[in-house]
Amino acid sequence: MLIGFLLINKKNFEFKEHLKKTLKIFKLLIFWSLVLTIVIKLIQNQEINIIDIIKNIFTTDIYNEYTGILWFLQNLIALYLIYPMIKITHDSNKKVYNYICIVLLINTVLVNFLSLISNLIQTQVSFKYINIVIDYISKFQILTNRNFLIFFMLGGYLYENKDKFEDRKFRIKCIAMGVISWILSFGYAFLMSKLQKKTYIDSFNYNSVFILLIVIGVFALTYRYKDENRWYNVLIKYISKNSLGIYLLHIIIIRMINRFYVGEMTILFRLGKVLIVLFASLGLTLIIKKIPKVRDWIEI
Repeated sequence: MLIGFLLINKKNFEFKEHLKKTLKIFKLLIFWSLVLTIVIKLIQNQEINIIDIIKNIFTTDIYNEYTGILWFLQNLIALYLIYPMIKITHDSNKKVYNYICIVLLINTVLVNFLSLISNLIQTQVSFKYINIVIDYISKFQILTNRNFLIFFMLGGYLYENKDKFEDRKFRIKCIAMGVISWILSFGYAFLMSKLQKKTYIDSFNYNSVFILLIVIGVFALTYRYKDENRWYNVLIKYISKNSLGIYLLHIIIIRMINRFYVGEMTILFRLGKVLIVLFASLGLTLIIKKIPKVRDWIEI
């Protein structure tokens, strides 16, 4: 949604520059597929062969233990590929843009909402009728990457209505909606886990109405953020400037910790692990950025 906020209403769109940037992201994807596969195999003391390396380049999904974290770059490339068409549609014919957005909303947020209701009902009784409706709607899906595209397009609407966030009361309402949505999503997952007697699927919130309202709430919460010279602001600034490097390198730190530490995974340990991974990745990113040419591989 943030990417859509920044790009869809962009006044100056250079097609050639856009293609260059898309190609650079693709190069990053291939490069880091190679690096992560080799480095993680070395950490885990596994055999390295060309076939495995090539295989991991072409099987990058969230469940791949080597390149799974690169799913974001894959979907970013998909958005960049379709962005020129979305941009032209938005600028030349807003009705068509709205139409595409509605179609995508039906095939994402609405389908997800129906699925949540169906899953809840079926913990108590056999009720397949909602799934029949979902299957029918699914026959008209136009894109496999629709979940990312709808939030990208909604970012454009957010930009067009950004002046409303100048109003403190409006921001408070959005923040409240976000908090309530988070509580409801947590409550839903907790209830489903209890009813099913197992942890509910962690991806249920991915394209739900809950996450849509949570994202808007976070936007409202941070909208009037000021870059004051305080330690936490300096930290936020450092992290945000180096977020791509942290994203690309953090899985290496995680695999190293998992390789050399085998013990009880308490809540305190998990919190400590998050901080270690964050700051180790940040430190490594800052070191790499000091190296000419190499720094280009952790920047877009």
